[in-house]
Amino acid sequence: MSLKVESAARDMGAVLTANTAPLIVFTLAGGVVGDRFSRRLVLFVSHLGAAVTQSGRRLPAALRELRPPVLGPA
Repeated sequence: MSLKVESAARDMGAVLTANTAPLIVFTLAGGVVGDRFSRRLVLFVSHLGAAVTQSGRRLPAALRELRPPVLGPA
């Protein structure tokens, strides 16, 4: 993809806005959650969410490695 010189600044602004807007929204929401709930609960839920998402990504690869080897030509 090539950008024209005239629209490069506008396009860069759009990319930076798309990158910064979720950061601001989730930082504010995280601050509210951190103030309303106990630190222990917030850490437990965030670590549980990280474990679920990471195991969900790794599980298919792990199951493929557990298959018995094929004997003979496939």
